[in-house]
Amino acid sequence: MKILSTLSLLLSLGAIQAQVVTYDIPFSQTIGLQQTTGDICSAPFNIEEAFQATQGNSWGFTWTSANSGTATSVDITLGFTVTDGGGTFPTTLNGSTSFNVTDGTAKTCENSTILTWSVDPANYNSGGSNTFMVDFATATNVSQVDNLPFPGDPFFRVTVNYTPCGTVDTSVTQNKNTLTANATNATYQWYDCEAGMIVTGETAVSFTPTSSGEYAVIVTDITSGCKDTSSCYSVMITGVEEYQSDHLIVYPNPANNQISVSIDEYRGPANVLIYDLHGRLVLSNNLSINGIEPMLIGIDHLPNAHYQLKVILEERVVTGRFVRQ
Repeated sequence: MKILSTLSLLLSLGAIQAQVVTYDIPFSQTIGLQQTTGDICSAPFNIEEAFQATQGNSWGFTWTSANSGTATSVDITLGFTVTDGGGTFPTTLNGSTSFNVTDGTAKTCENSTILTWSVDPANYNSGGSNTFMVDFATATNVSQVDNLPFPGDPFFRVTVNYTPCGTVDTSVTQNKNTLTANATNATYQWYDCEAGMIVTGETAVSFTPTSSGEYAVIVTDITSGCKDTSSCYSVMITGVEEYQSDHLIVYPNPANNQISVSIDEYRGPANVLIYDLHGRLVLSNNLSINGIEPMLIGIDHLPNAHYQLKVILEERVVTGRFVRQ
């Protein structure tokens, strides 16, 4: 896929800008079409074209949207060299019913008809993958699509008019150890700034950390789909003793099949949790620690990556990091 251009159009003075983004679709992104090295009706075969894999099958294409915002219109430009002429066909965008479209004037291979189809933007995936399909089950001809007279000879052009993301309220109110996002009509994901990962399971409007550190919230506006991250807020836990990281010894680091974990001056039960960089819990062990005597933890089932280690003791939390390679 090639993104041809992005054009910003100022709607009104001081208003939010609308944008138009254009995507050109090569044959490699089409679905249900076959490619030929020319017009399948007559020689000379010197122009690449594509036709339905079988008469009446559904066909279309995929692309990845690079914009972030709300689509207000989605238009698809294509050229037919073989059609039924005037037939009307249903379409889907990302599996949801879209508008009906027409194949235009009947053609018999020569002089392609350039059409622009408007489809329902309601299910357009801004900033992600999209799939457009048209159902030609009622077609009596094997339709043929010409490549467009644009740079790169694409088979389709998608033009998306969208309203980009506006300002997302990322302000946070802090009351002692509790952080509360001020945004309404939104979803929330709390984030550990020091560990560089999300805090698993913390998706409520308020968050009370169990260990001291720097925390932020990722806010997603439900109406627009726009997302932004707050500043990091410092939380100091005073009611629970927390070991500093220099009390936690993890070796070897980087590690291969196992790590040895010891905590200076602590003897007793421990819950060992290992998280990946996406904040997903990948290992949990209940062990017993005996001072500087190490605990051996097998990690041979984990992919090579960076991990956060959290050891929950009796009223104490110790954190650290290691790399498996």
